[in-house]
Amino acid sequence: MRKVFKGKFMAYLKDTATKEHIELPDHLRETLYQKTWVVYAKQPFLGPKQVIEYLGRYTHKVAISNYRIKAVTNDKVTF
Repeated sequence: MRKVFKGKFMAYLKDTATKEHIELPDHLRETLYQKTWVVYAKQPFLGPKQVIEYLGRYTHKVAISNYRIKAVTNDKVTF
């Protein structure tokens, strides 16, 4: 899996750099290719539905609830 992930990532990086007119030095690409990449992936314990529910609990939370905000100015928020 690491070879596939590294290949796809590096192809995307090269493509994006080309589209955005960003120069990637050759030594940087060589260094990235020479590294041993570690890909950690495991199957969800309960299935895709539970994974979506789990992620939803975290992606839809706010940093601080509105009722805790006491005042807002141009440079400060009091809670």
